[in-house]
Amino acid sequence: MRIPVVGPERIEEIRRDLESRPPKPSTWKGMRGLTCPFCEKPAMNWSESLTLEWVDEGERIVLTNLTGMVCDACGEKSYDAVASRTISQAIRARRPPTGYSATVSALGGGKLGIYLPKDVLKVMGWRRGKELRLTPLTKKKIVVEVDE
Repeated sequence: MRIPVVGPERIEEIRRDLESRPPKPSTWKGMRGLTCPFCEKPAMNWSESLTLEWVDEGERIVLTNLTGMVCDACGEKSYDAVASRTISQAIRARRPPTGYSATVSALGGGKLGIYLPKDVLKVMGWRRGKELRLTPLTKKKIVVEVDE
């Protein structure tokens, strides 16, 4: 049995197509008293003033005026499709367009090494001595996996 492979170009094409479509109105709009999946109290209510905050590379990012549900009991938030699209676009805008670059360097003793950007190390949580498994796919692609 052959499993179809969807390449990065096709994935990007699908993403652009989906983002070009106008968002559908939220089916949650105006709902009140839904059961919260976290605290299990009937306190989830529609809100048009949700915020999302996170820190990226030492910079505080704040998105405001998002729509979705918020639990009045525990404060848990669920964003609707329109807000999720806004969040995805903000994350994508901060991501490097072509990934990160690394340089192959001579380490001495006839060995080569790769110096990875600090951002990659921070995101992956890798420290010195971390064991990795490298699998060459083609002359231009390699998969890096963490040995655990």
